[in-house]
Amino acid sequence: MYKLYRTTIKKFNLIIVLIVFYFNIAFTQITLYDFCFDNGSYLPCVLNTITGSASFGIIWATYPNEYVMGANDVCSLAPPSVARIGYNWTIGAAARFNSSTIGFGDLHFSVCLRSDLYSGSGSPYGIGSFIIRASNDLSTWYTIHPSFEPSFGYNKYEGDLPSFLNNKSEIFIEISKIDNSQNQFLDLRVDNGKLTGYQYNTFKLNSTDNNWHNPQNWTQGTIPDSNQIVTISPNKRIEIQQGQTAFARSLEMVSCDTLIVNDLANLQIKKSIRISNNGKFINYGKTVLLANNNGIRLEENGNISNYDSLLINNSGLGIDIKCGNIYNNGVIKLLNPEKEGIDLKQDTCSSGSKIFNDTLGQIIILNPKNYGIKINDTLINYGALTILNTDSILTSGNTASFFNDSLAKFYNYGQLLIDGSDKHGIINMGNIINQIEGSINISNFQNNGIQNYSELNNYGDIDIIENPSLPNNVGFLNFGNINSNLGSNIRLIKL
Repeated sequence: MYKLYRTTIKKFNLIIVLIVFYFNIAFTQITLYDFCFDNGSYLPCVLNTITGSASFGIIWATYPNEYVMGANDVCSLAPPSVARIGYNWTIGAAARFNSSTIGFGDLHFSVCLRSDLYSGSGSPYGIGSFIIRASNDLSTWYTIHPSFEPSFGYNKYEGDLPSFLNNKSEIFIEISKIDNSQNQFLDLRVDNGKLTGYQYNTFKLNSTDNNWHNPQNWTQGTIPDSNQIVTISPNKRIEIQQGQTAFARSLEMVSCDTLIVNDLANLQIKKSIRISNNGKFINYGKTVLLANNNGIRLEENGNISNYDSLLINNSGLGIDIKCGNIYNNGVIKLLNPEKEGIDLKQDTCSSGSKIFNDTLGQIIILNPKNYGIKINDTLINYGALTILNTDSILTSGNTASFFNDSLAKFYNYGQLLIDGSDKHGIINMGNIINQIEGSINISNFQNNGIQNYSELNNYGDIDIIENPSLPNNVGFLNFGNINSNLGSNIRLIKL
C-alpha cells in the first residue's frame, strides 16, 4: 500500500530517477513531492522537486530493503539489474503534481511496469491485481486504469484523467496493489510514470476588438495554437474573421460566452468542444474536429447554430447533448464515430433539449457504432437526415440506426434516409410523427426496418425495402400503436 507524508526526509537509501520528457506544451514549476513506494514497512517517503515537464521516475525495490534505479524512459529497455520483491508483499506508488503558475487540462497518465519470476527458492506465484487512480483532494478518486494484472515482461498502462481534474492546483496519482492472493517470488519494477497536460489560453478582450487573431486578447499573449485549450471569459464574445483560420486543442465555453466563426473563416479543433452555461457557438464558416477527437458536448443549455459546415472526424461519441440545443441550416457531418453519432438526452436538463434541422439543413452520419442517432427529447427535421452503415458493437438486439427513446418526440417534415444497419433501422419507444411532407426510407437492414413499441403517426410516406435473403429480415414489427392517416403510405418493398 502507499503512504503520503508531509515531511521531508533528507537522508535515505533511495535513488530517484528524474526523467525530463520534451513535448510542445510542458508544465512549468512542477513540483513532485510526498512520493512513496511501499513494500511493507521498509521504505521511507521522500520529497523531490523537478522543473520542466511533468514526469517522474518511480523507483523499484529489492527485498528486503535495498534500492536500485529504474529503467530509462521507455518500456522496452532492459533494466540495469535484477530486482526481487519477497514474501507476502504489497506494493504501491503515489506522486503529487503541483502547479502554481499555469493551468493545465486534457491530462493523460502513463506508466511502465515490468515483472519477472524470481529464480530463487520457492514456488513462483502470479502477480496479482493493480489499479491506477487519480484525485485532487485524496478523498474522491477517479479510476484511470481499472483492475489489471501485469503480464510477465514489459507492460505499459495509460489513461485520460476526467475533465473535472482540469486546472486543479495539484493532482495525485496512485498505483496500488488490490489483490494479495498471489504475491510471492516476483521481480517487479514500476517505472517512468508520466503526467502530460496542455496549457490554457483564455480570451480576455484586453484590447478594443473581439478578434481571435489579436494576441493582446489572450492571457498567454499569443494567438492560440493546436496544443492549447481555449476558454473564454464570462459574457465575452469572440470572432474568427473572414479569411482567417484558428486552431485549438480543445474549446471550452462554460460562462455564457459566444464564439462566432464568420463566413469564409475556419476553425480546426484537435480534441473536443464543450459548451455549457448558455454558451453559444455560431458557425457561418467551416469548423473541423480532426481525426481521433472526443467530439462535442453540450451541457447546461449549451447552444450550437450552424449555417455552413461542421465536420467531426473519427470521434468517440460524436455529439453528446446532455442539456442543450442545436439549430442547423447547413451541413453537419459525422464520419466514423466509435460510439453514437448523436446522443440527445433529457436526463440532466429541466428546460429540455432540442435539435432543429431546418429546410437547408443536412445531418449526415457515416459508419457509426452503436446508434447513428439516439434521442430522448425533441428532434424536428425540415431538412435531410442520413444515416449510413451502422455497425453496432453492442450485443443487445435493441440497437438501431435511429433509436427513439421513451421520452422522445421526432417530428419529420423532411427526409430521413437509413441505408445499412447490422441490427434494426428504427426502434421507436416514444413518439414519431411523420408529417404530410415527410418521407422515411429504410434499406439494407439485417433485422427489422421499424420496430415500434409506442406511437407512430404517419401522414406522409414510409418506404421499407426488405431483403428476403436475410432470414431475420422483417420490414415492420409492431408492439404499439400505428396511426396511418388518409393519404399516407407505408410501403413494404421486397427486393
